[in-house]
Amino acid sequence: MNQAYTLIKAESLDHWTQVKFLLAKLFEHENNLRTDRRATPDILEGGFGYIQKNVSEKSGAAYLIYYNDLAIGFGTCWCDLGDGLDSGDNRVGVFSDAYILPEHRGQGLYHQLIEARKNHFRALGVKRISVDTLGTNHEMQKILEKCGFSIHKIIYEMKIEG
Repeated sequence: MNQAYTLIKAESLDHWTQVKFLLAKLFEHENNLRTDRRATPDILEGGFGYIQKNVSEKSGAAYLIYYNDLAIGFGTCWCDLGDGLDSGDNRVGVFSDAYILPEHRGQGLYHQLIEARKNHFRALGVKRISVDTLGTNHEMQKILEKCGFSIHKIIYEMKIEG
């Protein structure tokens, strides 16, 4: 990682304020990819609360990347139970939300967030990681594949009219 960038584990109230700010940016980005979603102000509090609860209650972590003193990226994760179909440990590490401000992309920062979260799970003895992304988020799909992820399950959706 470039020396101007620093990756830290989010622990203080100020860190969590930065996570929330960047989560809002992620939601805005995702709203451009999926126009049927509710507006960011309508989902931010619930989404942020969901992340904090899972990080706190499910052996999770949140990471921030700073450029000098500016928070420019984040990634969150926690443990969950798998579907029970695999042999051995049924825990799965869940990569939740992650985002890098557009002007800082292309510098391997997503990879750094993936490695930090992977190391978090390694320390817990978790052997499998799961992540999902919007079907229209082709940029993230390429990053995940480049970092060693492969497709495990595909989920389809349809709207029911009337």
